[in-house]
Amino acid sequence: MSTDDFMDEMPSSRPSWLPELIRFNDYGNWQRYVDVLYSYYLDDFVRNHFTVGGKKFVMRRYPQALGKDKAFWHICGQDDGQTVPDDFSRCERIRWPKAIILHRGDSTIKIWMDDHYKTGNGKMRVMIWFNDEYIVVLEPRSDYVLFITAYPTEFSHTVRQLKSRYEVAKGVEVKF
Repeated sequence: MSTDDFMDEMPSSRPSWLPELIRFNDYGNWQRYVDVLYSYYLDDFVRNHFTVGGKKFVMRRYPQALGKDKAFWHICGQDDGQTVPDDFSRCERIRWPKAIILHRGDSTIKIWMDDHYKTGNGKMRVMIWFNDEYIVVLEPRSDYVLFITAYPTEFSHTVRQLKSRYEVAKGVEVKF
């Protein structure tokens, strides 16, 4: 599915708190686009700290590639930024994770503790799913909340799996 096909399926009305997409075609080349995306990433996650559930929000910064944080490349669906992606849907939504986290009480968002993503150390992860189309995964730690990943849920099998996991976990208190 191309990004354009995915966008055609998106509802036309989005919450006012959700940032606009940052489109590759508006910048013309990969390096300019990456620089703009990284500037947004730094503004949202590095320069302007925020808390989640009373705990500091933390991004994985190392190892860096091309002078940019590991978490940045992960949000963009890249390992190291060396190749231009076939699909820009992850890049375009670089500003969505913070907005979704901060608006997790909105009616367009499902939030749950998920043991499917339980780590080897037994930690459960918090799933924050906007409008069945974009998910943010966080891992609460003792004194901070760690960003794990965020991505569009554009495939029907992914949506079915997440809906099923949400139904199982619904009603369980989300703890940061």
